[in-house]
Amino acid sequence: MIKTLISLLLLIVFTQFANAQNSTTADSLYNAALTEYDQQHISKAIEGFQKVLAINPNHLDALFNLASLTYQEGEKEKAIELFQHAAALGDKQSKNILKDKLHIRLIYTDTMNIDDVDKKPLLIVGDKTEQLEINDVLNKNLITPIVERIAKSQAIRKQALDAKAKEDKIPLNKVTGARLTLSICFGKDGSIFNQVMGYDAESRKKIQTEVDKESSHLGKVQPGEYDGKTVNVIGYLFPINFYPEEPTINTN
Repeated sequence: MIKTLISLLLLIVFTQFANAQNSTTADSLYNAALTEYDQQHISKAIEGFQKVLAINPNHLDALFNLASLTYQEGEKEKAIELFQHAAALGDKQSKNILKDKLHIRLIYTDTMNIDDVDKKPLLIVGDKTEQLEINDVLNKNLITPIVERIAKSQAIRKQALDAKAKEDKIPLNKVTGARLTLSICFGKDGSIFNQVMGYDAESRKKIQTEVDKESSHLGKVQPGEYDGKTVNVIGYLFPINFYPEEPTINTN
């Protein structure tokens, strides 16, 4: 994604190519707004991004660019609201601007990244709690159940190999292996669960169904907190390599 510098006060960069969006109309309006900016028609560019957000309030590129231009125009409070909205939707650049450039705390949202919470979840092991990471390595008491229940699941292995065959448009018997990336997450209710990343939506849904069946066996945590409230936490990416014979864990 290509960005262009637009602010003297902040190192803010400008999106040139939109992320894939559901609305063709929003895409057209977004590109038109970029053209207005390229021609230094700032007011028209702002109006254009506002029109995009009227159609798709969660269009991250439009949110970020409108926030940047709004800040540049001196409407700092409004710009901060827009950056907070984008950050709540997971935009890393907006988070960095708020935290590192403006020194403003993120607003509380129901789900937050593990690097953004005040208190990280703690793994419950028997009658005590343990850190999720020990010397920058994921706690084996967190990983072992995932290996035992998910990496060794024949149903999940089959779905992953099927997804790889579909992705590469080759027969299943030609697939030599498939990588499944999980996002290890921690619920406000103390649960540990995994979000399937990658592959097409249909394949991802099938794999997720099988992964969810194993969630109750993955242990419990003391929930994470932000602003004194419990929060769902998006944690760590965990890759698993599946092969036609047996799965192995990628530790690189």
